[in-house]
Amino acid sequence: MATPMTGQMLAGPLAGARPVPYWLDQPGAPGPQPPLTRATAAGLAVVGGGFTGLWTALLAKERDPDADVVLLEGRTAGWAASGRNGGFCAASLTHGLANGQARFPGEIADLDRLGMTNLTEIAATITRYRIGCAAELTGELAVAVAPWQLPGLHEDARAARALGHDVRVLTEDEVRAEVDSPTYLGGVWYRDACLMLDPARLAWGLRRACLEAGVRIFEHSPVTGVSAQGQAGLRGVPRQGSLLGGPGGLGARAHPPLPRRLRPLLGPGYGHGAVSRPLPAPPPGRRSSPCTRTRPARPGSPAAPRCWTRPDASAPRAAPSAGLNGERLPRICRTSRGTPTHATSACVGIPVPMGASRLRRRCLR
Repeated sequence: MATPMTGQMLAGPLAGARPVPYWLDQPGAPGPQPPLTRATAAGLAVVGGGFTGLWTALLAKERDPDADVVLLEGRTAGWAASGRNGGFCAASLTHGLANGQARFPGEIADLDRLGMTNLTEIAATITRYRIGCAAELTGELAVAVAPWQLPGLHEDARAARALGHDVRVLTEDEVRAEVDSPTYLGGVWYRDACLMLDPARLAWGLRRACLEAGVRIFEHSPVTGVSAQGQAGLRGVPRQGSLLGGPGGLGARAHPPLPRRLRPLLGPGYGHGAVSRPLPAPPPGRRSSPCTRTRPARPGSPAAPRCWTRPDASAPRAAPSAGLNGERLPRICRTSRGTPTHATSACVGIPVPMGASRLRRRCLR
């Protein structure tokens, strides 16, 4: 039985932890593109340089190489939620198959198919543009930490198989060969429905592909408003210039959204997590150390495995600029549905100065 963590146990490992986004805190970030400083026009205006904006611009150029596409980014590409997530790219469009079956029983087959098609196309884009983001089709592991959870896991596995997924049901010993936590009683490995990758390098790679395709990117050009401009389409208002475009793509600042009419409909969820230094080598007879094989290594980083805590959800009305400090770090590792007594407990004593990362700065719920 795992020992619950205490503040005293966490004091040492958390000493010196830094409140920085893990993925963005690495060498190799591209230099910024110049800001927009004058009035300009475009055939397609895209606001936001995260995954949504970058992929919108790239797809537009793939479909029409002669299109005049302009992308405006308030800071640098991938700096916000796209560079701060957990590093997993799951196929599900419904936050899990069971959730989708409960809410969309008549459409779940189509939703599942579309999600798998999306994942396949994401992987194809990474390959086609030679984006070095450590992408690997690892699948996704669901585990049981109490006996009553096992039947539900097995039922979910049967439903996934019925939709054609590659699913493997694991015994206690088999699941601990993958992630060695003493609280795991069994699990289900969905082997075909999740990529692990470095999200910051994915964003940087998409940015490079956009530039090579001829997309005009202006960084440090925050858009303060958008409006219809008669037959011309969309008018964006960066701080130091203006952009007049035809059709527009809005992939920026999910909360608060630029269109005011959307603001009552959306609410943010802020997540924080802690990342350890590289873990020690696995013990004899084990293929993995505690919590390993859950996140990819950053290029050039020593020893791939690291221990990650479950993200700690903040209040919906928390300030977007709210950061972490040393007083809050222990709370991160003690909250979120029993995390301390699960995989994280096996990592007590492993220093985490590699950073407390704002994993999901702007994720909608």
